[in-house]
Amino acid sequence: MKTRQSPSRLATVLILTFGLNLHGASTLQFEYSPYTATEGDPSVLVAVVRTGDLTGPASVEVESQDVTATAGEDYEATGLTLEFAAGEDLRTFRVPLLNDGAEEADERFRLRLTNPSEGSQLGRQYVTIVVVEDNDPGVQFTWGNFWAREDGGELTVTVERGNDADLAPFTVDYATSDLTAQAGLDYTAISGTLHFEAGEMTRTVEVVVLEDDEVEARERFQMALSASTGPGGLGEHSTADLWVQDSTGNQPRRFGGVHFVASDDGASRLEASLTGRHGGNDDVWYELLNLESSADLATWQPEAWMGVPAPEMPGVFQHEFDPLDPSGNRRFFRLNAAALQSAWPPPESAGCTFATDTTAVGYTERWLMDPTRRNRHGISDKSTFCVSIWYPGLAQSGVLPRRLITAPELHIWLAGWDYREGAPGFDVLSHAFPDIPFDDRHAACPVILFSHTGAPYAGSRTDMFHDAECLARAGYVVVAPDHYDMWATPLEDGTMYWTPTTPDRTPAGFADRVRDCMVIIDALADWQASDPILAGRLDPDRLAAIGMSWGASVAAELCRTVENCRAGIGITVNEWCLTGAEAVMAEGPGKPFMVIQPSNVTSKLLYTQASENAVWLRIAHTDYDSLSTWAPYWNHDPAQGLLEKDRAATRTLEAYEASFLKEHLKGETDPLWQAPSDDYPNVLEHQRK
Repeated sequence: MKTRQSPSRLATVLILTFGLNLHGASTLQFEYSPYTATEGDPSVLVAVVRTGDLTGPASVEVESQDVTATAGEDYEATGLTLEFAAGEDLRTFRVPLLNDGAEEADERFRLRLTNPSEGSQLGRQYVTIVVVEDNDPGVQFTWGNFWAREDGGELTVTVERGNDADLAPFTVDYATSDLTAQAGLDYTAISGTLHFEAGEMTRTVEVVVLEDDEVEARERFQMALSASTGPGGLGEHSTADLWVQDSTGNQPRRFGGVHFVASDDGASRLEASLTGRHGGNDDVWYELLNLESSADLATWQPEAWMGVPAPEMPGVFQHEFDPLDPSGNRRFFRLNAAALQSAWPPPESAGCTFATDTTAVGYTERWLMDPTRRNRHGISDKSTFCVSIWYPGLAQSGVLPRRLITAPELHIWLAGWDYREGAPGFDVLSHAFPDIPFDDRHAACPVILFSHTGAPYAGSRTDMFHDAECLARAGYVVVAPDHYDMWATPLEDGTMYWTPTTPDRTPAGFADRVRDCMVIIDALADWQASDPILAGRLDPDRLAAIGMSWGASVAAELCRTVENCRAGIGITVNEWCLTGAEAVMAEGPGKPFMVIQPSNVTSKLLYTQASENAVWLRIAHTDYDSLSTWAPYWNHDPAQGLLEKDRAATRTLEAYEASFLKEHLKGETDPLWQAPSDDYPNVLEHQRK
């Protein structure tokens, strides 16, 4: 920020310089800059911190000043005195915000500290900026992208009028136009006028999608708004892309011929072939098939989930039963024939044959609060963050796996990043089931903390979802937080926060990431005592930490500082991943540590600092993205074969991880991590000490 050397500014500088020499002075300054709030919020929470000598009382005055926001129109002018008692190091206050119905740019006002009491001085951050984000976007589409399958019949588009419900009635026109999809061939062109009544916030438009017999790439057309009579005019999303996913040749999976096979031990096995195929052009992904059984057609129980490479037939379903047991002679089976899709095979997939297995991976989310921190993501009074938890679970009838990317995240992704032509469809699933019961066969599970990649790559807590699923399947509970520098995260009111440019990597940011993990560690006792899913299932005395990129340094720091963190794993470690990790570089992680590098990174950082039981390896045909399980979205190029190379790299990474953790977290001998293996020929180099 540029500053002018006005007389008043010069006087302030002189006071600050003189103040630094005050014996036993306390320093007063704002906790953050900037603060961010939404126009619809009643107020913005601001804090002033006091450091140095706190033995006596202190005071400081606060005054507000307009920048682009206007006192009395956008916020209430503020002038007050903050009184600190002896020993008090923080005071907060609120500045009321004023809401209006006008669409406008984000506005700012300034808060300034003045007149510190005798024996106190102002710190460098004696001025802060408050950014008030407009909540009146005008009339616009709720998102910039909508999608449907070609055989879905209709595509629903939603138009919203903004966030102030007291606006008067108005109208807006809409019309479709071709992009790669053509009216009359791929969809039915429409146009018209939407009438919003007073207080009505949203209206929908239905577009007919047409199915053809041509196997083709996903196509899109556009809908645009125009001629709004509302006071806010048109918003930022006055046009939207409408995507159509090909489904040509889709045939629902069904049971084919059924026969019985007698075993030598007297048991019998029912075998049923499966027919049908997954349609469309996504022939490199996996189709998910779900089998359930019932004795009375009223109560159903899960039998198995299977991942089938999309262009292949799934083979046969097998079910063993005792022919002498009357209850086993009458059993009904049903198959989920929906077009469910995944980029990866399930953990420990049984290939193309069903096997009765109720073991599943559970997934849940929790909100944690750290009252020592505010202004998370620039939101003035936000002290909470979301964590994802994967755990050993029991499959439940009728429960589908969670979407790999939630709809809001995918909207953001489509708006902010390149969604490649070969990327899978819009409804791709993971292999984890939301909020299913914990598997009773697993008790006192070790806990693994996962720290995602950092700025400038803008990771998120679900970056390594397949890795987490494999570890949960093996009997671990995996917990991953959204750090302050993630690309997108939900807020507790149901909205999404996202940023196209992540914060700079700083030592303070590193400390913030470590603090997230410490808050999780503190929460484990409460979860163990009373969590509806996790109670009685955790072993907080057996912890490990895994991190990718900047998160690798976080994992090493947890090994160094947390006594019961028994091992750590770092994935893709470069020099720029070590910002803030000076203590680790000086002292080492102090616990068994594994470093897994892509083929284009030869650095031995963190491995070099580890003293014993350390291992370092590189995996062939990989780069930074290849070791993240998001890679299939970006590396699908059949000509180069990158997709299968990425899958092979992930299998290798997960196998060596599992072996290392089995020995150092569960105390079970497993030799794989100690040396190269013919089973994983893509390990380029392997070193151990």
